Amino acid sequence: MWLLLTLAILGQPIQAGSDYRQAYSAYQLARNQHVQYGTAATRTAAFDSTKKVLQARNNWQIAYLAYLKSSLESGLGSDIEAEITTLNSTDLTSGDTVEAINASSKTWEDRLKQSDKLVAAVQAQIVVSQLTRLQDRVATLVTSTNSDDTTTLNLIRQKLQISIDLSRKSSALSQSKQALLDSVMLLSQLHAQ
Repeated sequence: MWLLLTLAILGQPIQAGSDYRQAYSAYQLARNQHVQYGTAATRTAAFDSTKKVLQARNNWQIAYLAYLKSSLESGLGSDIEAEITTLNSTDLTSGDTVEAINASSKTWEDRLKQSDKLVAAVQAQIVVSQLTRLQDRVATLVTSTNSDDTTTLNLIRQKLQISIDLSRKSSALSQSKQALLDSVMLLSQLHAQ
């Protein structure tokens, strides 16, 4: 169950994502029609679709940040709130020209690079928190099981601690995942016995 919760944090399908995909599909259609026909009506439709897709993209980022914030126990919540406030105040649809809309989009994309760093830090913090809770549960099992299983459970705890320590370092995420997989394999072997 904890693994599913961790995966949900890292790849949560939310309604804003569906809204963005629909807006993007409408944008592609309108853009293609404008390229094909080149009329004033298709230009207006493509321009309006561009505005909608940019707003949907912004809303998707806001929704994802809000989801992450709700998953945090402590820490970076105020940073996320500041980012959400900034994105809420970003007006991507006020331009009257394609150039103005493109400039707004470029500014948003540049800001996304900073936001991605915040998202990665928050995701790591959430994973560490969940791994720590799992480690605490395994520690409880160590004290309540027979001696044959205690050695394996202690090894699982050690692997979880390694994963937690490595998760705190962004450069060691692949090693952290491997330590987590090792502990999951040991846990499944213990469960199979």
